[in-house]
Amino acid sequence: FLAQPDNFYIARERRDGFVDACAAGNAFYRIIEIKSLSYQDIYETLMNIDFAPGRPIVMVSPTLGFTGAVLKMAADRKLTFNRDLFYSDFDNAHSLRNTGIPLLSAVQNYRGIGEKLADIFISGKSADVQEFIPCRLTD
Repeated sequence: FLAQPDNFYIARERRDGFVDACAAGNAFYRIIEIKSLSYQDIYETLMNIDFAPGRPIVMVSPTLGFTGAVLKMAADRKLTFNRDLFYSDFDNAHSLRNTGIPLLSAVQNYRGIGEKLADIFISGKSADVQEFIPCRLTD
C-alpha cells in the first residue's frame, strides 16, 4: 500500500481499510511511506523498492494521483500489468480513458455523500461529521 504523507480522514480510512482487509484474508502486506505527493518523489520511491524477481506485485494507492508514477515505474522496469503487476487506485473511474490501461478503482459514492450532507444540513448539526459512505468498484 502506497501511504501518502498527509493523514486526513479519507487517507486514514483507505489505509485502515486496506490493513483490515489484509488481516481478514490473512495476507502479508507492506506499507510504503511516500514522503511527498510530488510525481518525482513517488516515482523515485517506487524505483527504490526491491521486488522479488518473477513474483507478481500487488500494489494499491490511495488516490489516482499516484497512478502516473506507477505507470512510469512499471514501464521502466518492463513490468506487464495483470501479469507482473496488479494495481488499483482510488477515485479513478475512467482509468482506461485517462491512462490507456483498465485499472481497478474504488470510486467514491458522490450521491451517497450528497444525501448524507443533506441529512446533516436538515438536522442542523454543526460539529464535524466523519462517516464512511460505501464506495463502488470500477475498471
